[in-house]
Amino acid sequence: MLNIRALEKAGELTRAAILAQDLEEAAARVHGPSHPEAVNARELQAYLRAKLGDLATATRLYRDVAERQWHQGDHNAANRSAALAHSAWLQIEDPAEAVEVGFAVVRMRNLIPGDGMRAYNSARKHQARLEAERDTVNGSPPGRPIHPTK
Repeated sequence: MLNIRALEKAGELTRAAILAQDLEEAAARVHGPSHPEAVNARELQAYLRAKLGDLATATRLYRDVAERQWHQGDHNAANRSAALAHSAWLQIEDPAEAVEVGFAVVRMRNLIPGDGMRAYNSARKHQARLEAERDTVNGSPPGRPIHPTK
């Protein structure tokens, strides 16, 4: 992890992200994908992807981390990671990509709804707004659900 942080400080974010991915894959092979070492490396990878501007990947990685933390019973960490996933998703500028990623965020927020269901309700409303915008641009009937490709 120290090498990854050193690369980050040196501005070599792509190399740092690749190294974090390698670390996560190695930890998952040895200990399993939900082991704290693998989850921590995945979370670092999400952070680096967000810094690189790859918000869709960062969202997916943070979402995965949040769900693993939730299932392990670490609800505080899961809520923090879910908030990071949610925040990264809100910053995705490409509407089609945001809609696609949004399905997973809403699903995550169904599991990890946030304080008083506020985050879940916010995610549902944002996803509905994105879909309506997409439908308007594409000339599709409003409210017609789409199915994610991933």
